[in-house]
Amino acid sequence: MPSLPAPPGEFHALFRAVFRLYQSPSSLEATAEVEKGTYGYAAISLISHVGVENFKFTQEDFEYVAAGQADRIPLALKLKDMNYGVITAGHVLVYTLRLARHMPRLASAATAMRILEWRYTTPEYKWPASPTSIKTAWRKYRPVAPFIGAASFMPEEYATLMHIFPQAFDATNEEATYIAADKNFAAKILADKDGVGARLGHANEVTLPRYFAYAEALRRAGEAHFSTGQDVHGNSLLDPETSWSVPDGFPMPAVTLDLSPLSDAEIKAAGVK
Repeated sequence: MPSLPAPPGEFHALFRAVFRLYQSPSSLEATAEVEKGTYGYAAISLISHVGVENFKFTQEDFEYVAAGQADRIPLALKLKDMNYGVITAGHVLVYTLRLARHMPRLASAATAMRILEWRYTTPEYKWPASPTSIKTAWRKYRPVAPFIGAASFMPEEYATLMHIFPQAFDATNEEATYIAADKNFAAKILADKDGVGARLGHANEVTLPRYFAYAEALRRAGEAHFSTGQDVHGNSLLDPETSWSVPDGFPMPAVTLDLSPLSDAEIKAAGVK
């Protein structure tokens, strides 16, 4: 199985690797240009507020900055499509494991997708609900499904991870190649550096270890689950050869997956009479 690239114990680097993979789940290398552009923007923004004399640049740093743009960040794909795909894959994984716990005869990705066809037509979502849209998302984002699925087991804590830093963007144009960046982003971080530092410390020591513990529990459960008749073919819910995992050197707490029973509406959507 492929391992997320990050130095031992550096949970924030691990988390950044996950977000890079959301843009191209099968290849970290494919996201390199996006990472370079984002890093370049951040460096330019910071330099503009604290002065170039306070930085010791290497040749690689110069190359990153040269690739960045001070007022916009390139996207590898539209954010709307990426969010839909990642979240859908997480739903398929968690729904299938909930079915495995409570209705094992129906526990397959196909049944989970039928539930999503219904769920995505509800007022909460109103997302593309065709079988083709959902199946395409699952196929593409299955290797990273545990990482977004983990958020559903700690929603409030996960939300805090999204607000460690000030908002980096002024506006998002989902139809454009670029998103507009907040020109005062670095100034906001510097003004709140103590608060950001405390939030980063808590995330690295508490929140991220729990988050990745849930992700690993989901990955292991997904790789061990076979829908009816698929064990003889070796077709597990998650493919051990392609599912990204947490490498050694990251101590994580013990967690239990709370796989709750399905609601009556979900059971009906699954096709149970």
